[in-house]
This record gives sequence, C-alpha cells and structure tokens, in this order.
Amino acid sequence: MWKRVILYFVLAMVFTMTLGGLQQATGIAPMVSIPQLGPALGAIVTLLIFRKDGVKLNFGRPSFHWKNLLITVAIPFGTALVVFLLSKAFQLAGQAQNALTTLAYIWIPFGAIGEEIGWRGYLHQALAKKVPGWLSVLIVGLFWSAFHVQLFQNGVVYLIFFFLLITSYTAVIYPLMVRTDFNIPLAALFHTAINFSNLLYFNLLNDTRLMVINALVWLLAAGLVILRNKALFLPGQKP
Repeated sequence: MWKRVILYFVLAMVFTMTLGGLQQATGIAPMVSIPQLGPALGAIVTLLIFRKDGVKLNFGRPSFHWKNLLITVAIPFGTALVVFLLSKAFQLAGQAQNALTTLAYIWIPFGAIGEEIGWRGYLHQALAKKVPGWLSVLIVGLFWSAFHVQLFQNGVVYLIFFFLLITSYTAVIYPLMVRTDFNIPLAALFHTAINFSNLLYFNLLNDTRLMVINALVWLLAAGLVILRNKALFLPGQKP
C-alpha cells in the first residue's frame, strides 16, 4: 500500500511540474493554473498500474442533503468570515494584489476538480481502506501541503501553519467523504468554496500573521469535527 501511495505522490508532483513548465512555455495566463490537474493525472496513472486495488473514482451524483451543504459551503465561508473579522481586529494590512480576472473565477472550480480527483477521490480513499482516519488525514494534509511548492518562499513559520491549515481542511471534510464513498463532486465543491471564501482577505494570503489566524480558526473547526466523529478518526473509540 505504501509503495502505491508514494508512487501516486511522485506521479502527481511530476505531472504538476510538467504542466507548470508547459504553462510557462505556452504563455497560458497564470490565472488558469493547469498544474492543478497534476493530482488527477497522477491518480489516473496509478489506478491504471494497480487496477486490482479496489479503488474507484466516484463521480456519482452527490447527496445534496442540507448537512452536506453545511459542510461543503457554509463551513468554509463561515470560517473565512471569522478569519476576516480577526484580521480586521488585529489591523492586518497586506500589499495590494491585482484582482482576479473573470477567467480566474471560471477556472477555480475546474482547478478544484483537478486536485480533488487526486487528494480525496484517490489518495484519501486508498488510505481509508488501510489506515486509521487520523493517519489518513495527516498523510493527505502533508502531501496536499507539499503540492503548494510556490508557497515555500514564505518561510518556515508560514509553512508550519499552512500544513496545520491544510490538514484541518482535510479533517473537516473527512467524515463527509467517508459517508459518500469519497464523492469527488462534493470534495470539489468544498475546495471551490474555500478558494472563493479566501477572496475575503486576498491581499493577505501570503502574510504569515494571517496564516496563523487562519490555521488556528480551522484547527478549532477540525477539533470540533473530530470530537463529533471520534470513531472515524480514532479506532476503538465509541461513536
């Protein structure tokens, strides 16, 4: 199992870097981040190599029960609002950044699908069959964090809290993924909601202070989710 997981991550990163080079060579607008398709391509190739693993990408119609929508949409936007208000309370001010183009807004859902085919659709599903929930969340959080290599320039403190943020995202969505057989459309909706909600503090996304606040707020949300779903994360615990 570990060989498959490592192979998947290597393939995902190779495809990501290759697509990044292709984007630069062809002059595709940076707002259309085609490297986000790397995790999907890595998942597809890994599945082709290990066809007998019993892991299948689930594109089935998601169950849009109100609880599912609460997780996939309301939690990202609600949490982002808390982070935004805290950033104002601490008087954080970032450097001005160019506003996103219409093309970027259109691309955001497609980029989310490209990533979630890999992170939730394949990797998290494969891990959930073999390891406890808490370990699955940590591994996906680590790989998903490493995927964002462009953020490494922001320093060690930033990266530590970025890992906590990404892992918290993973923990919050994990129970829903288990209940829906790792449904990719729902995972992509959650990812899209996070990306759009981040626009509330777009100018601060590379600010370490904002990252600390963001990570701690999401860590609190993840803690509450874990407490409500202990049996999923911690084997031997009563539901």
